[in-house]
Amino acid sequence: MYLSRRDFLRQMGVLGLIAIETSQHSKFQNRRWQNQLVRWHLKLGSETSSSPAISSDGTTIYISTFAGNLYAIDSSGKEKWRFQVEGPIKWSSPAVAEDGTIYVGSDVQKIYAVTPQGREKWHALVDAPVRSSAAIAADGTIYVGTGVTARPALVVALNRQGRALWRFVAQGAVISSPSLGIDGTIYFGSWDGNVYALRPDGSEKWHFSAKSFITASPAVGKDGTIYVGTTEGVVLAINPDGSLRWSYRLKKGIISSIALGLNEEIYVGDISGSLYAIDSKGSVIWLFDTNSRIHASAAVSQDKSIYIGSLNKRFYCLDEKGQERWSFETEGEIFSSPALAPDGTIYVATGNGHLYALSGTSGLAASSWPMFRRDPQHTGRAR
Repeated sequence: MYLSRRDFLRQMGVLGLIAIETSQHSKFQNRRWQNQLVRWHLKLGSETSSSPAISSDGTTIYISTFAGNLYAIDSSGKEKWRFQVEGPIKWSSPAVAEDGTIYVGSDVQKIYAVTPQGREKWHALVDAPVRSSAAIAADGTIYVGTGVTARPALVVALNRQGRALWRFVAQGAVISSPSLGIDGTIYFGSWDGNVYALRPDGSEKWHFSAKSFITASPAVGKDGTIYVGTTEGVVLAINPDGSLRWSYRLKKGIISSIALGLNEEIYVGDISGSLYAIDSKGSVIWLFDTNSRIHASAAVSQDKSIYIGSLNKRFYCLDEKGQERWSFETEGEIFSSPALAPDGTIYVATGNGHLYALSGTSGLAASSWPMFRRDPQHTGRAR
C-alpha cells in the first residue's frame, strides 16, 4: 500500500510533534513580537474607565482611577506624582489646559483643577456627580456635565479661577462630555433624549430630539456638522442649525464617541462589537467585528491606521480598508479610548488598571476630530 509522506509521518507520530513544535514556535514568536510592541506597562492602583490625556509637550500622561487618584506618568513610564481627590473618579477623563492645568471631575460633585506639579489650584462644587470630561475653550472657560440618572442635571461653565459663570439645566444626566464648535457653541447629549447646542453665555440655541439616551460625546466636523451616537444605536449627523442631515442605525447601542478620519469618514463602535467606517453622507464603507462589546472610541493616525480597544481584552490596529494590521492582548477589558503622542506612541488603559505605552508608526491624523475629545489634551474643542 502506498503511503504519502504526510500519512507516513502521521503513522509514525512525527506529524503531531512537528505541529506541536510549529505551534510552540508560533506562540513564542507572537509573545516576542508583543513584547517588542510594548514600550512600557504600568499597573495602576485601582480600576479605571478613564482615557489617558497627554501634556502639550508630550512628556506627561495623565489618567484617573476609581480610587480617586489622578496620576501623572512621564513618557518613560515612571510615576511623577499622584493627586488624591475626594471620592471615586468614574468616566471623567483628565483634560489639560494650555497653561498645563489638569481638570478632572469626581463622584462627590466636585471638579478639580490641579497644577502640572500635582498640587490643587481649586475645586468647585457642581451639585451632582461628574462623569463627563471637561471641555476647555480658547479663553480658558471650562464646561462640564453632571448627573448619573434620568433626573434633571447640569452643564456648568467655570472660569479659570473656578467661579461658576452659568448653569444650564437638562432633564437628564449629562455623561456626554461637552464639545465646542469653532464659534464657541457648546454641544452635548443628555439622558433626556436630546442633543443640545448652547451659546457661550449659556443660552440655548437649539435642541434636537434623538428620542434615546446619549452617553457619547459629540464630534464636530470641519464643516460644523455634529456627529453623535445614541444608546439605541443610531448615528446622527446634525447640521449647525440643529436640523438633521442624516442618520444611520447600527446593530446595537452606541456608548463610544465618534472619531473622524482624514476624509471626514466616521469611525464608531457599538456594543455588538463592530467598528464601523461610514462616509460623510451616511453610507457604510466597511465594518470590523471584534466579537465583544466596544465602549472605547477609536483614534486615527496620520498614516491612516485606526486604533480601537474592545472588552475582549484586545487592542486592534486596522488599516484604512478595515483590515487588521495587528492586535495586542491586554491584561483586562478595554473601556479606555487611546491617545496618540506626536512620536506615534499609543497610550491605552484597561478597566482593571493597566496602562500601556505601545509603539505606533505616526502621530495623530490632521483631521477635524481624530480621537476622543479631539486632541491628546482632551480639550474637546474644534480648531
